[in-house]
Amino acid sequence: MKDVVTEYSSKMAEAKWTFLRSLKESDENNPLTEDENKYALSHLNPSHVTTNRSVDIRKYAIGASFKVSMVNYILEKKYYKNFSIAPSANDKLVDARFVSSLGYPVPNVVSRSASLAEACEYKGYIVKSITGAASKGVFLNNGNSFFHFFDRKEYSKDEFLRYCSLQNLKKFIVEEYVGGNKGVTDLKFYMFYGEVGVALEVKRGEAGNQHCFYNSGSDIINTGRYKETAFKGAGFSDAQRNCAVAISKAIPSPFVRVDLIVNDGNFWVGEITAHPGGFEEFNKEVDFLLGERFIEARARLMEDLLNGKKFDEYLKRYNYS
Repeated sequence: MKDVVTEYSSKMAEAKWTFLRSLKESDENNPLTEDENKYALSHLNPSHVTTNRSVDIRKYAIGASFKVSMVNYILEKKYYKNFSIAPSANDKLVDARFVSSLGYPVPNVVSRSASLAEACEYKGYIVKSITGAASKGVFLNNGNSFFHFFDRKEYSKDEFLRYCSLQNLKKFIVEEYVGGNKGVTDLKFYMFYGEVGVALEVKRGEAGNQHCFYNSGSDIINTGRYKETAFKGAGFSDAQRNCAVAISKAIPSPFVRVDLIVNDGNFWVGEITAHPGGFEEFNKEVDFLLGERFIEARARLMEDLLNGKKFDEYLKRYNYS
């Protein structure tokens, strides 16, 4: 294993100096334009930055990467002692109470702590594990089967029970199903402390999921993800965006994803997701853009904290005050 790591490090070092030499030679032979400089340096791996390039970090946002920021942020949370801000396995019931306290709709909850056996009795309802990430452990109880939103598979009752046993899922929230008869439409806002980075529309149907990404202005964009299942969506409304903005601005975190359920012109907040799956799959341009948004959001949050902003509603709901 040491040999593998040594070889990897050697190749990384070689790539670093090859790139920097090529950049220098290109600039000497034919001076780069400002746009060419920005493009080249924005693609520079931050571990390849040398001292004489340090002044370019601010100018060209060298090292901005959503993937890198998320990795560092997940690691940072390991060292929180007294707070658990935007945890990976968030308590969905607490999330719902927090969202409701801000005045935004959530699906009606009919049971806050159903046992596995009780969850099986709620035909036509959503049953979801009290804790979990994204849509893992979130099922639609169809009576004779359970549709798992995470892997889009229909489980028999025995398979559902087996899955819950393997995943150690024992307590469930039971809530009304607001997705409609034609399937479920989700809007997932990648939020950077009050600002939209991108938004993902997911149409869930019997034929599988369809996906459409939007920029902050609700224009369709290519992010490098879900090319095979892309469709032309209708965008999001101001009310939907404003909901996601307000929720993220009330959380002392540079990033969360706010997931809405949309049906017939109405919407509900389904979940707040701290570590969305696939954060490493964006293309280079979008990864850089969201990386900048993450850094900007962290700076705005820091200034708000230094200026005395309180996050009482969030801390109260999560039992930290």
